[in-house]
Amino acid sequence: MPSIASTIVVVWTTVLIMTWKVFDIVFVTTGGRDGTSVLAERMVTEFFTFFDFGMGATLAVILFIAIIPVLVINVRRFREQELTR
Repeated sequence: MPSIASTIVVVWTTVLIMTWKVFDIVFVTTGGRDGTSVLAERMVTEFFTFFDFGMGATLAVILFIAIIPVLVINVRRFREQELTR
């Protein structure tokens, strides 16, 4: 497991980013109707359609908090790689 840990982190990060990139497809094609809503789409809808800034800001903070662990893991991994060079 330790020998493939960096590969697992890269794949996990890529999958997470691809999941968040689904926002534009959902927003353009269905607008979140028919059970196709994703978190980023709900955030934009709350801000600009319903003008519910509290809910939109809450969803933005949730997305931000979800990104922090990925960011920390990647920064640590990159620093370890730089030390070995």
